Amino acid sequence: MTPKHAREVTMSSRSSAVTARIRSYTTVRTAHAGEYLVGLCRAWHRTLPESGKTPTRIDIPFANGRVALSAGADRLEIWLTAGSRRDNALLEDLVSDCLDRLSSGEDLQYQWNDGPTS
Repeated sequence: MTPKHAREVTMSSRSSAVTARIRSYTTVRTAHAGEYLVGLCRAWHRTLPESGKTPTRIDIPFANGRVALSAGADRLEIWLTAGSRRDNALLEDLVSDCLDRLSSGEDLQYQWNDGPTS
């Protein structure tokens, strides 16, 4: 049986303190991945690149973790990293809730895992 969340242990170069990192991943199948990526950036008041091109990958830092989004032609891939299982669950809920609000009724499916599956 595989754990729901993978753990990465890192050592700080300044001290011997150990920091646990919880990671999770999901792929959301949608033809609107690019629109949702931009919509999430705007909803979270993040600045988009001013190149005039629609971004296909964005990393968004939060106080309790990080969200990375990658938009493809038919899917939106989402990676989360947090310092605790609680923070990771909060980020999963935040992303899912925001995407559901942006989707205008599209039935988006989320299956959070500890990493990409083949």
